Amino acid sequence: MVKNSPFSNKTEPLRLCTMTTIMDQLPVEQKRSSIVVVGDDSALNYLLGRYVELMGYPISFEKSSSSAEAIRQSKPVAIIFPSVEILAGTQTLVTELTNYDIPIIVCSSVLDQTKTHELGADYCFLHPLVFEHFDAIIKTIEKLPPSNNGQGSLPINPV
Repeated sequence: MVKNSPFSNKTEPLRLCTMTTIMDQLPVEQKRSSIVVVGDDSALNYLLGRYVELMGYPISFEKSSSSAEAIRQSKPVAIIFPSVEILAGTQTLVTELTNYDIPIIVCSSVLDQTKTHELGADYCFLHPLVFEHFDAIIKTIEKLPPSNNGQGSLPINPV
């Protein structure tokens, strides 16, 4: 609505349509969930943030000491651990997250794939991390059918 337009309603306050207001008007099932990154690896977190942004998702960065319940409440599409070491150091959190059926992704090398699966990862971003691989895994997760608690049902051995 143009402020001085003869067609404008002068009694109605001017409303701006921002992405936030548009998203707030969508039904819950159409809102995009976020992607959560657990752990601190500033260089990799920057790259992950750029890739997530390119896919149109909001991103949040959590400390390794965050609670599984707090992460679950954000209804993430997936949780990313920047390294196998961070995944290994947060096994209590990983175990709790597994109970919520949220896909867990870890950035690792080809040699660490078996170890990451044993530690609870559902998917691996292999080094060097390129957008095409990132995009393919996130799109695979998006296509998963919903389970009883609203998250995707995970394939048995996608790692």
